[in-house]
Amino acid sequence: MAPKDGSVVATLSQTTPTDQALDQPGIRFDVRKFNWIGNMVVVNNTLAVWHTTGVKTIDDAKRRELAIGATGASSPSVLYPQVSNNLLGTRFKIITGYPGGGDINIALERGEVDGRGSNSWASWKSTKAEWLHDNKINILFQVGPKRESDLLDVPLWTELAKTPEQKQVLEILSGDVAVGRPILAPPGVAAERVKALRDAFDATLQAHDFKEATYKQRMDINPMSGEELQRIVAKIVEVQPNIVAMVKDAMTIKDTKELPADKKPAGKGEGGE
Repeated sequence: MAPKDGSVVATLSQTTPTDQALDQPGIRFDVRKFNWIGNMVVVNNTLAVWHTTGVKTIDDAKRRELAIGATGASSPSVLYPQVSNNLLGTRFKIITGYPGGGDINIALERGEVDGRGSNSWASWKSTKAEWLHDNKINILFQVGPKRESDLLDVPLWTELAKTPEQKQVLEILSGDVAVGRPILAPPGVAAERVKALRDAFDATLQAHDFKEATYKQRMDINPMSGEELQRIVAKIVEVQPNIVAMVKDAMTIKDTKELPADKKPAGKGEGGE
């Protein structure tokens, strides 16, 4: 049992609040009782298609089938296009089995697939800046709590919902991005100690030495405060049963196809998913 004096902090998987909301096995705690201190980096994910498809919006993707490269069956690269198919009416044909994001990028250039199911905006900027400069990809939507400051013309996934219920589903499934790689303290820590931890977290991110160190390491820092993170976690978990049922149905795998063994690349390319 961790001491409840603020001397112990931890991190956990970004999917944990969603796992609790969906009543996944192994959850024997309530994430709302943790004291969330903050998340240093919130980086939106994206779904993008190759420029030669002519597809520029989600409505375009409802009118024609697009082959979307993906990695494993439980990855965001499958989740985003699959939920979009089930909930929004897109016609993504998901091709799983690529070892990594770099392999999907190669497949895009070769014309083997039309798009990539998931990649972070930061990864696109750092690994494929020339694609962005030359308009080689069209980003159909971004997944996160708010639009990236340099991607303001691309809608959030949640903004594509047609009903309040659909929006709730997409908010839950977008919550992982906001939770990110969080820092938290155990339940039962005194409120004044939690405030001190949160203040220290915020102050650290503003400190000159810290900023200089992250700049030298080329680290992206886009923080979320503990208070906001606490609210987002509660919103993910405090969901009505009918919305939980909709989330599970939207996540049902229906449109995937495994990449043939003889087509699978040998290596594992760059990540970013």
